[in-house]
Amino acid sequence: MAIRDWIGVKSYARETPTAVRMPSGNSGAAYPAVEKKSFALGLNDALASVLAISEPGVAHTAHQSMRMYRRTTAVSVPVNMIAEPFSELHPVIENMDTGEVRRTGDVLDLLRRPHEGFSRQLFMEAIGKYYLIAGETGIVALGSPSRPPVGLVPVNPANFDVTQDPETGMPGHYRVSGATLNGVYKPDIRSGTKRFMNEDLRELKVIRNFSTRDNSILRGQSPLVSASRDVRQQIQGDDYNISLLEKGGRTTLMFQFTNSLDPETFEERKQEILRQFTGPQQAGKPIITHGGQLDVKDASGSPRDMEFTDLRKSTADRIWMTYKVPLVLNSTDAATFSNMNSAALMLWNDAIIPLANRIFGELGEWLLPAYGLDPAIFRITGDYDKVDALKTNRVAQLQARADLGLETIDELREGIPGREPVEGGDQLLVSGALTPLSQLAAELELDESLFGEAPPEAGEGNPIPDPEDEPDEDEDEE
Repeated sequence: MAIRDWIGVKSYARETPTAVRMPSGNSGAAYPAVEKKSFALGLNDALASVLAISEPGVAHTAHQSMRMYRRTTAVSVPVNMIAEPFSELHPVIENMDTGEVRRTGDVLDLLRRPHEGFSRQLFMEAIGKYYLIAGETGIVALGSPSRPPVGLVPVNPANFDVTQDPETGMPGHYRVSGATLNGVYKPDIRSGTKRFMNEDLRELKVIRNFSTRDNSILRGQSPLVSASRDVRQQIQGDDYNISLLEKGGRTTLMFQFTNSLDPETFEERKQEILRQFTGPQQAGKPIITHGGQLDVKDASGSPRDMEFTDLRKSTADRIWMTYKVPLVLNSTDAATFSNMNSAALMLWNDAIIPLANRIFGELGEWLLPAYGLDPAIFRITGDYDKVDALKTNRVAQLQARADLGLETIDELREGIPGREPVEGGDQLLVSGALTPLSQLAAELELDESLFGEAPPEAGEGNPIPDPEDEPDEDEDEE
């Protein structure tokens, strides 16, 4: 007997010929959708969740990681701090051989307006957040696979599943659920490249990171997997504080009547106590009863004993370190203009730029061949010259290049947008602080014309006189 049958879990699948219209930019034709549903009968949601994911409270699935993002600011704030600046980056094409940067082109036009339902910022923010939260993100290209895409749409990783090919161990096919873009995406070899295509002129691209499971072949792994215990502590601490406020700002109290009461009197006293002690508006009010003796005892620790404040701060710090967000940005207690600027620069260098390089790099490998550009020569990257927070980086790099003395002024100006060559800028300038020894000796050589004849050279026959042996002028006068 299977364990699902033993515990009373049943499932069923049915095909529903529902007409679902594709997003604008595709053929617009309706297609039949296959709907598969599973229900856990006789189980509560918590137990069904445990059976589905095998380990509760750990972000092993995209659903769990998305839930953690929704439930606590300890996760949502660092993710937003990385993904939102990333979404403001303007994509450009760089020639890796010559360093030439293109800011116009068909592929860049597609990224600047990927779909009528998504602006560039929203599209980039979506795929960036999906990648940061779940460790993977999906993108569907609309249009004929033999021509450049006519649109790009992000796909929530919680809405697609992958099936492993039993022969190769590689992804066999992807199944996308949802109101749009749903269906099965099967492998298709075109020009020697494996692509996952759908019959409705759609292609699925999955960008994933390293995973400790399946040799990183099938799915990416959320960064929250290693921080799951910290996230759970954060969520449970918030739930505790909310529950504390809802119950009047007091920890649980045990009310014990020392004398016996009949059921009617007990229920009356109970309702009176609940009326006076529950709810945030009743915090701090004394209880007033009549008749009998009442003994009130504190049955739990205080919030200070539980140290939820320190716990919340320490767990949030560990989550922020997981995303490489400087801890200075998590607290303004010791913030100064200097360390805040340094922290903003670290955020770009350690978190935002690596995310941009990963996302843009995968997009370039996928999209550039359709536009006749070789990914071995060209790449899609961000226009970092327009980022104000990176000006310190650019100035430091230019200063270091200038100090080496290997480039002309015009060569240095090429790295600054809007700077044209200047007169004399093609000459290589060197520091005048150091002079070759041979040149110095030539400059110090005495000119024979000043003396009529060259002074005698020192030697065995012409020793150089010692100034101390010369007679004193005062002695001659005497």
